[in-house]
Amino acid sequence: MRSKELEYEGSSSVESNILEFRKIFHLDDLETELCIFLFIMSTWNEFQSFFEHHLMCNYYQGRKKLSVMLNCRESQLVKALSGKLYQIGILQKGEFRGEFELEPVFRQQLVDLSPGEFKTQFIKPLKVDS
Repeated sequence: MRSKELEYEGSSSVESNILEFRKIFHLDDLETELCIFLFIMSTWNEFQSFFEHHLMCNYYQGRKKLSVMLNCRESQLVKALSGKLYQIGILQKGEFRGEFELEPVFRQQLVDLSPGEFKTQFIKPLKVDS
C-alpha cells in the first residue's frame, strides 16, 4: 500500500534534541508544543508569514488564537510563557506588543548540534573535590 511507503521511520536531530530538552527540564506537553511551534515559525518563511505576520500568534493580541492551536486555555498559555521556558532563558520576550520567540542561540543549537552534543550544552558534570 502506498501510504505505508510514505510513513516516517526515523527522527531528525531537531526532533531528538527537543525530546532531550523535554527530559532535561521536565517540560510538559504544552511547553514542548510551544517550543516546536516557535521553532517552526522561526525557521520556515511561509509558516512565519502566516502565523506571525498575519495571525500575530506570538504577540499579545494573538494569544487566544495560539491557545486554540495548542489546544489549551489562554491562562495555561500565559503560565507557560512566563514559566520555566522564560526562566531558563529559552523564551525571549520583546518590548513591542508583547511578542515572544525562541532565543536565537537555542534555536540554532536545535539545528546544529547532535543529540549528544545538545545534552552536554545543558548538563555538565560537577567536579567533587576530595
